Amino acid sequence: ASPLARFSLIGQTEKYEAMAQEATPLLGEVCLRGEATVWYAKPNAGKTLLFLHLAIEAIQQGRLAGSDLYFINADDNSLGIAAKLAILDEFRAHTLVPGQKGFKSGDLKELLLEAARTGTAQGTVVVIDTLKKFTDLMNKKQASDFASVCRRYVAAGGTLLGLAHVNKKRSEDGKAVYAGTSDILDDFDAGYILDEAGPSEDQTEKVVVFRQEKARSEEHTSELQSH
Repeated sequence: ASPLARFSLIGQTEKYEAMAQEATPLLGEVCLRGEATVWYAKPNAGKTLLFLHLAIEAIQQGRLAGSDLYFINADDNSLGIAAKLAILDEFRAHTLVPGQKGFKSGDLKELLLEAARTGTAQGTVVVIDTLKKFTDLMNKKQASDFASVCRRYVAAGGTLLGLAHVNKKRSEDGKAVYAGTSDILDDFDAGYILDEAGPSEDQTEKVVVFRQEKARSEEHTSELQSH
């Protein structure tokens, strides 16, 4: 027999059908269930606030159980951690912070792989804020290796959203450009660049445009408003 035969998934259809997650809107239409998605934005553009708003909406509308949400907050000060923890605690959603309760940034890849191996990834949503705290986005090998782990998690029935930053300099046509190599975007299912469109007419809201860079589903551009 071919040496490839020992890796064959023949006869495993039911197992993989049970793990499969239909790509339906989960966090609005900018993070679909069963996919790995990345949002790029400049610091303080509101990407974490938008995630929280969409996550609470998904929980309240019954698309997501709070206990299936794992928010990895690695980009905040103590006040920010406390504020977001208070919000997520209300919905029994999990918050992980590097340096707290023995969790270390270097543990994340193995924890994702363990969840994939044990079947506990299925139906869960992991949000990583921000990706640069867990891999070097400027290093092609490290970024590709991390993306491969994320793909394993998603293949096991999980959903993953990574938050990352754009370059300080815009493109020649004035658009925001993602920072780092293209490996995360290449290996993830979907990617968006968030850009501020300016305040609303009455100055009470900030309008953020999600510009789609990649998607496996039907292409669309979404606009969300955050206060």
